[in-house]
Amino acid sequence: YKILRVYNMKILVVSICILIIITRVAVAKQPHIIFILADDLGWNDVGFHGNGQISTPNLDRLAYEGVMLNNYYVQPICTPTRSAILTGRYPMHTGMQRGVFYSTQAAGLPLKFKLLPEYLAKLNYSRHAVGKWHLGFFEKKFTPTYRGFESFYGYYQAVHSANPDDPIQSPPSYQYQFANIWDSRRRTFAGTLKALDDSVGALIESLKAKDMLGDSVIFFSTDNGGPANGFDYNYASNWPLRGVKNTLWEGGVRGVGFVWSKLIAKPGRISNQMMHVTDLTATMIGLAGGGQSMTAGMDGFDIWSTLSKGEPTPRKEIVLNIQTHPNVFAFRSGKWKVIFGDHYNNSWSDWYQESGEYPATVNNQTNPDPRAVRIKCGAKPPDAKTNCNILKKPCLYNIEDDPCEYNNLGEKMPNILQKLLDRVEELRKTLVAPINEPIDPAGNPKLHHWNWVPWK
Repeated sequence: YKILRVYNMKILVVSICILIIITRVAVAKQPHIIFILADDLGWNDVGFHGNGQISTPNLDRLAYEGVMLNNYYVQPICTPTRSAILTGRYPMHTGMQRGVFYSTQAAGLPLKFKLLPEYLAKLNYSRHAVGKWHLGFFEKKFTPTYRGFESFYGYYQAVHSANPDDPIQSPPSYQYQFANIWDSRRRTFAGTLKALDDSVGALIESLKAKDMLGDSVIFFSTDNGGPANGFDYNYASNWPLRGVKNTLWEGGVRGVGFVWSKLIAKPGRISNQMMHVTDLTATMIGLAGGGQSMTAGMDGFDIWSTLSKGEPTPRKEIVLNIQTHPNVFAFRSGKWKVIFGDHYNNSWSDWYQESGEYPATVNNQTNPDPRAVRIKCGAKPPDAKTNCNILKKPCLYNIEDDPCEYNNLGEKMPNILQKLLDRVEELRKTLVAPINEPIDPAGNPKLHHWNWVPWK
């Protein structure tokens, strides 16, 4: 877990499961912008969401002092979310909606789309990235330093679940801190997350030492819901939300997120306004001094006034994803959500508690801090698992009243359901064909001195 020193130029820092982008500016009124993207972090893996199983004091402090995002959405899996952050567009509008790029797949985020660091370059920012790219590297022109970043320190592909026999790793010294977790897999996950939290703390101290913190805006987000209960050989937790990573249930797309800055007019609060990760792109460009002409064509909105002052968000709907072949989609309009289809034959549609707490309790150990965000599900009906079969027909949920997706209202409110379905079909007309390039044997690292490198 390396931490790069923060100099008086913006730089980018990371630990193994987190991408941190720090930009340093040339114009005094422009803030430093730091974007921290945590890989595979579940809703219930942080203290500021009420979990007391894993200690995350540095993240908690920033969240409590800033603005916690309680109605914030990402994409269900990492590559689409990363593309959304860098383009400000829904993945369905860039061809990135299908899923991840594989290591030897000759594919990348299309070059016709300008990326966030390219916009910031025009606004006199320095741009540096550290961590996981996962947006294509088969040709050099698809890699970070050819897409607007001045430097990149990290890895091109996913390493969050390394190998089936040793899927996640963390130093033993971190794992020893979680003797309360008897499940070694969850304990390893906890150690990894604690290392991430320590990395964030070190970053903050470096910014303080360089007198940069007061002029910084820090965005923190997961890239998707947590891979819980052994999904992807991993043991995150989205409790009490339904589903896991790469599903369109709330557990797959409702994101852990906060914004911290001394520039926030009304700090120390929870925002329940609807937000999508693309909004953060437009917001960063706005903070940097870019006008609406720069963000024209993006799906995201500049929501700084919402984040800073609590003003109403311009966002009224969110495309959680729409794809065809197979037909899988989820869409939110106001408090309503429609969902249909699944990539796992509906086998990851349950509610999964944290694993390994000792002694086991209904909700395991909770964080007593009254500032923590807690989702209240209400009573779970006996037919919660069976009243919706997303493989056969679309289901409708009132997410404001039923964030845990217990009660399918599709049959009780057919007019609302149909209205959402009509909107999905309108949006489907704007869909870009998904990138579906084949695996290329020429990318095999054994042909390149056992290195993962561009091969074309």
